[in-house]
Amino acid sequence: MKDTSLLKCPDCESFDVPCFKRYETINNGTRKLYRCANCKSVFSETRNTAMEGIKSPISRVACALKFRSEGLGLRATGRVLQANKRTITEWERRFADQKESLMLYAFCHEFVS
Repeated sequence: MKDTSLLKCPDCESFDVPCFKRYETINNGTRKLYRCANCKSVFSETRNTAMEGIKSPISRVACALKFRSEGLGLRATGRVLQANKRTITEWERRFADQKESLMLYAFCHEFVS
């Protein structure tokens, strides 16, 4: 997810944050937990990112944003993806500044899947 050379502790801002543990998510593959060598804080690689706390597959989020950018209404997008319109609105808010990257991700997965 993140370039570990730029990773810093969200609590004390130290760059000395070795990987502590790996874990499997239900929808988004393997993730890492890091432990700060200075303050001993443990945090995931998604902390302070748009993906923090998102349980849906990123491909589903990308599809929702793609549908919305192509003019599909909020309720129609919710029906197609079987997602609540409030959830889709939250995804739009979180990923607004990353829309181009997500569209590229969705485009690539159309050919891989």
